[in-house]
Amino acid sequence: MRHRPSRLVDAATRAIPRARVTIGVEQHAGIVEVNLSTDEQGRVDLRWPEGRVVGLKVTVPGPSDEISVVVRQDEAGIDLSGLDTIVLEDLVFVPVRTVDRWGAPQRSRRVLYRMPVTSEGKSAWWESATNAEGRTALGAFSYGALLELRLGPRGLAPGAILDPAGWQRAVADGREVEVLVPRAPRLKLEFPDAGPSDSLPISVLDLRSGEPVFPPLTHAARSGVYTAPDFAEDIDLGVVVGPLGDGRYARLVHVIPTEEPVSVTLNAGVPLTGSATAWNDSGPLQGSVRAYGVGFAVEVPLGDDGRFSFRGVPDEPLTVVGTAQAAGDDARALGGFVRRVHEQHVDLRLVRLVRVRGVVLEMEGDEARPSRSLARLRAVSETLPRAVHRDVPCGSHFDIELLPGLWRLSVATVDGSAQASYDLGELRADREDLVLLLK
Repeated sequence: MRHRPSRLVDAATRAIPRARVTIGVEQHAGIVEVNLSTDEQGRVDLRWPEGRVVGLKVTVPGPSDEISVVVRQDEAGIDLSGLDTIVLEDLVFVPVRTVDRWGAPQRSRRVLYRMPVTSEGKSAWWESATNAEGRTALGAFSYGALLELRLGPRGLAPGAILDPAGWQRAVADGREVEVLVPRAPRLKLEFPDAGPSDSLPISVLDLRSGEPVFPPLTHAARSGVYTAPDFAEDIDLGVVVGPLGDGRYARLVHVIPTEEPVSVTLNAGVPLTGSATAWNDSGPLQGSVRAYGVGFAVEVPLGDDGRFSFRGVPDEPLTVVGTAQAAGDDARALGGFVRRVHEQHVDLRLVRLVRVRGVVLEMEGDEARPSRSLARLRAVSETLPRAVHRDVPCGSHFDIELLPGLWRLSVATVDGSAQASYDLGELRADREDLVLLLK
């Protein structure tokens, strides 16, 4: 292991504490990344294994997000032996306030923005979020203007971004930049082939998780165009309509709302029935069953006899998942699934879910401690359907319930700068006090 005492400073030679320094080393198995942290005086002992150093990156904590800057990168190799000072030149954080045309703050909005990271114009995307007052701070360099700003992945650009000269004046003066954000069109749907007496069950889904954005509702076709409630704009939008009484349904994926209503065509579905029983035959069940497909998810309740029925689903492979509570089962949830290809009847055997609890921490130097970062937890199984997602602030505990089986947990900060994974193996019993360390 090689090492070099060094210090991280800005252009005015002020120390940069709580920053992360990443060294990329090329070895036979590929590029190995070594993550180190500076102390309160910006000092860091650069340590790296034998091999060719091909990259040096610094991640600086800002007021609302982190900025990763590539200081050096060279496939031919970088000499760190004489590097006693790492200088980040011209890095600043520009305060920004986002408002609509009436001056109302755009609170709790995800902000994606692109800035130059070199004087030659090379750029990178970063992520931030506005607070309750619509304010955030964007990392920037004094030589570069804001190139692009979006609110969520739907690409909602602001109505007014300062011209390059105006942006650079704001950076130089240290004043707050006000960005006007146009109101996004609300989701509107029309149903040209629905009869006036049809009642249309509508579910708006986030396709990343397959979960409803808000509780499903029923729209009367005779009312005309359906207009959805307001919802967060940083989702991959899907819509499921139906099934109607005659089994017709519709699904839309990757929907981008516009000023004009989206036309929805209803398709013929096939019926799907089934029954659910508890692993210990404990008696009546209370719960629901969901059928998942590509861009498709509908839910029906379990009857008192454990039976369920979907009036119409796509005639294609689906995953049918049941969750329930059995009487006298120590208040523990039950779950089970079956993969349906083209069958019109399925049977579900529900087993006791396993509880997994733990905490997410971030490494700072040699210590694990809470941080301001928001982490995204994901539980994935190779043998079981559907990943489980949770947003977990670093330092907070998580509590999830999973079907028995092979599971792996992964967690990463929203900007991907730190991550961790944990192999749970064959999950058969509750797991407590897990510690996931972001590095």
